[in-house]
Amino acid sequence: MTCGGRSKVIDRETWINRFYKEKFPKFYCSKCHRGRLIPKDGFEAHEPEYSSRVHGEDWHDFEMVLLRIGGLLKCSDSECGELASYYGVGEVFRYEDFSDEDGYRWEQLYEIKSIYPSPAIIAIPSETPSTVANALLASFNSFWIDYGLCANAIRRSLEYLLDHFDVPRESNKGKRLIFVQRIETLEVANPDSHSFVDAMRIFLNEGSHQNLDSPTLLFDAFEALEIYLDDTFGKRKERFEELKANLKNMSNN
Repeated sequence: MTCGGRSKVIDRETWINRFYKEKFPKFYCSKCHRGRLIPKDGFEAHEPEYSSRVHGEDWHDFEMVLLRIGGLLKCSDSECGELASYYGVGEVFRYEDFSDEDGYRWEQLYEIKSIYPSPAIIAIPSETPSTVANALLASFNSFWIDYGLCANAIRRSLEYLLDHFDVPRESNKGKRLIFVQRIETLEVANPDSHSFVDAMRIFLNEGSHQNLDSPTLLFDAFEALEIYLDDTFGKRKERFEELKANLKNMSNN
């Protein structure tokens, strides 16, 4: 699960905006993080019969048309070629267009409702503990179903992160430690990680117990998590120290 050549900034518009047929969202592949998922056999919309059979009714308007889309997506990276299934919906809208003799034109707009396996919302460094990475992959899939479930999956990834830092799940007396108690034990051993996980806890406690009606805060959490994982498990920090040492040695020669 390497970062590959992808940007480290979440393209939020790709995840939440509706799109025209010619502008299918370019999601990153969650397998290689390099390629983009594109429709394998082209893009085609279908209208259910219960929608199409009423076109001739006096009361019908084309803004009542319901469309369905679906099929396979394939990673554009030839060495990967991951496949994912997707499903979405579409509607017809009328826009003012005075260049047309009718003064308007009809456009179709689509919205993705589900992709499995889900595209990668963030890049996960390959050195990330597998339990943490798997919980994050689950959070990507949950994003399409329920934002609260997604927040829960992110929280689980942080519980596994605490496991990685050898933070116990039970007290010395064998009593289960809740999330906030486990975080408190991290403060002395790893203050940088403590401040990050504690900040995430406040949002996740709310997000996992309440209905989130917008993904904005989830994207904030994902972006913060991506930066943290890259700093903690990525190779950039190690490479940075190596480059500093090289420059210092050159100056001493």
